[in-house]
Amino acid sequence: MKLVLKPPGTSIVLLAGAAGLALGACGYPTFGFVSEGTSSGASGTGGLGGAGGMGGLGGGAPGTGGDPATSTVSVTSTASATSSGAGCMTTGLSTCTSTCGCLAKQKCAITDEAVGTMTCITAGPVPNGSKCNVNQDCGVSSFCDHKHKVCRAICDGVGDCPANAQCIPAKQAVDGTTNIPGLNLCTAHCNPSDPLSCGPNITCFYDFKTVEFDCASGPNTSENSVCVLATDCAKGLVCAGGMAGFTCAQWCTPINTMIKNLSCPGLRPYCDPVTVNVNYDGKDYGICSK
Repeated sequence: MKLVLKPPGTSIVLLAGAAGLALGACGYPTFGFVSEGTSSGASGTGGLGGAGGMGGLGGGAPGTGGDPATSTVSVTSTASATSSGAGCMTTGLSTCTSTCGCLAKQKCAITDEAVGTMTCITAGPVPNGSKCNVNQDCGVSSFCDHKHKVCRAICDGVGDCPANAQCIPAKQAVDGTTNIPGLNLCTAHCNPSDPLSCGPNITCFYDFKTVEFDCASGPNTSENSVCVLATDCAKGLVCAGGMAGFTCAQWCTPINTMIKNLSCPGLRPYCDPVTVNVNYDGKDYGICSK
């Protein structure tokens, strides 16, 4: 059985018509998996846990909530940054505690996502890959992703990110697609098999746009339970299925449809492939299936 990954932005109804009734190489019906931002509800839409790209940063109103006694005056992204704190700019945010003159335990925060206006605010305690509600929750050189509600590391290039992760533009909260000028965030490059790869109650989902596994906050739906979105399922799980419906199934590796996989116990003992190659650090991932 070969499972089909639904790219973001397409209707799962179309998937069901174009691929959901097709037969795989071995004659088994194909299945879809839910893409982030789509629904696997009554309309028959859905697809497996791959998701849309990374959201923008800063849940809530970025740049607010700082310490009035120590915060600097907001300036635009074209201001000249100096060590005395005379200005902040979005370029070089990974070192902005010094270039903006923010004090210890402070960080630069966006106050206007359209132009990159910034100021210093008190940094929060939440580590990267863990749940945040507002930008103030996250630590120095970190921002709260609007869409996925997790803290992400700020970067100027891939050298600022974990191994094999990407440095991609942060998106504005207003539409989730327009870039915040000069602000880039690291993808998590989380391991779908490692429960510690993302923070507590944070799932590691497959993102089609970045071709990457990333962390996201969701409802933590349990295995074999009905799911709607890619980020619905708990750690190690993905929203998978087809015309019969969508449930949270387990990621697995190595792929083998003939021999039972030790990581796939119970009613789904085989590790089935998907039509789109899903790879993490050289290992191809499939889904536990019957």
